[in-house]
Amino acid sequence: MKELQVVAQQTPGTIDWNFEELKERLSEEMKRYEKIVYTDENIKEAKSDIAGLRKLQKEVNDRKIEIKKTWLLPYDAFEAQVNELKAIIEKPIAMIDEKVKDYEARRKKATLERIRTYFNEAAAKLPETIREKAFGKIYQDKWLNATAKVSEWKSGIDSGIESILQDYQTINTMPGDFVKEGVEKYEESLMLN
Repeated sequence: MKELQVVAQQTPGTIDWNFEELKERLSEEMKRYEKIVYTDENIKEAKSDIAGLRKLQKEVNDRKIEIKKTWLLPYDAFEAQVNELKAIIEKPIAMIDEKVKDYEARRKKATLERIRTYFNEAAAKLPETIREKAFGKIYQDKWLNATAKVSEWKSGIDSGIESILQDYQTINTMPGDFVKEGVEKYEESLMLN
């Protein structure tokens, strides 16, 4: 694919307004509220002052919002165009991604079948009643990763089956009448403890 570059020119702007004048006048006017003492008798005046100050604060904020909307108009148009380009690019991404996912699913299925086949051959030494449980205990999801080596999962299966066989051997060396009960208990969870 030919290299594409996004070329966008941005001209930084300024907002000229009477900030210093407003700051100075507001600071002066707000000082008068520091000197006012509000009591129960003039609580109506206090409520009126709060309402007036909140109204002034709202007017300042409303003007900020208005300026911001105007300021962002070029950006909003630019963002809409960018989103349009992204949508054009997303179509082939979705198509290719579907093919990659399909490939991965087929590859994992084939790998799992190879793992199952190898396990079934190696697990012939185990009692048939526990083979599925043994597979669940031994199997590791990471064996389906594309980077996993065949030797890793074969070794994992071999050592897992060998461990189970050793557990059976340990149980069979138990004294007395506990062997049958020990085997039954072991086969419930394939945990020696």
